[in-house]
Amino acid sequence: MTDSTEATTVLLTQQNDARGLRTIEAAWRDGGIDIQGQDLGRGEYEWAWSVQRVDVPSIAGALGGREGDDPMRLLKAWCRANRGADPGVRLREAGVPMAFWSRSGD
Repeated sequence: MTDSTEATTVLLTQQNDARGLRTIEAAWRDGGIDIQGQDLGRGEYEWAWSVQRVDVPSIAGALGGREGDDPMRLLKAWCRANRGADPGVRLREAGVPMAFWSRSGD
């Protein structure tokens, strides 16, 4: 697994089309991982999922990886394979414990 002191932010996906700009990034924070998204189009929507340090190993199984796989690489590969979908939704469906935050508006 990647040490949380290494380069900390990874761009998972960025899509710019007629509906607007959508960006999802993942960042190491205190040994855990935050997945942050922003949708700028007709309105503005931001969201974040936070996986605590103790739960980071469960990301691998939820995304089809193996124990010890780099969760940032798995998140990026999963986004690519799923056309830029939000990996936080997949992790939640797989039962990975996470906190969620969102905001709509300007």
